[in-house]
Amino acid sequence: MSELRKPMLHLHTQFNRDIPWDSIDMDFMNTNQSAHGEREYGFIGTRLGINRKVVVGYWENPDVIARISGWMHTAVAVAESRNLKGSFRR
Repeated sequence: MSELRKPMLHLHTQFNRDIPWDSIDMDFMNTNQSAHGEREYGFIGTRLGINRKVVVGYWENPDVIARISGWMHTAVAVAESRNLKGSFRR
């Protein structure tokens, strides 16, 4: 059951920063389906009631990286706090 308590971050992004509107074709669309897949993944997670943090944006954007980093620090702190020993632990 403890496996279900792992923190989850859902990064909603795509590999390319911009969509190449001038040269887009079906091959490009088939290899870059992240937008569609991410929406399905998010929908399924919501329907299953899975708590998660969702970060939306281009994966190389400094603001997106900062939001992920902040979440990671919090997740590590929560994980470490579960292993503390002492009289203050319930």
